[in-house]
Amino acid sequence: MSKHASSSMNTSYAYSNAQSDSPRTVLLLLVDNHPHVMAQVSGLCARRGYCLTSMICLPDVNGQRQIWLELNDIKLMPQVIRQLQKLHDVQSARLITNASVFLDTIEKLATKSIDDWG
Repeated sequence: MSKHASSSMNTSYAYSNAQSDSPRTVLLLLVDNHPHVMAQVSGLCARRGYCLTSMICLPDVNGQRQIWLELNDIKLMPQVIRQLQKLHDVQSARLITNASVFLDTIEKLATKSIDDWG
């Protein structure tokens, strides 16, 4: 089995384990609306070895953006928050303990085919 095939299998296995009956916990970041911010956040997570289950970027009303991060390991959240708050463009970080409804809705929208949108 190739190295690439092995890593994709591990990712899907980790994702399926995160989808248990427990409430899904996410980290909500309010960041400046700059083109490199999402790359900074994902790069920090990659360098530190944090396994992101999902990452969603949404517009906010005050010229800022919201980035929603879901991690596999809830025990790492305090450390992730401390590291992300060191980034210049991150204005605030907030832990949301029951984001299941929001994330489930986003997943349903993401799985729709182009034909379903009319």
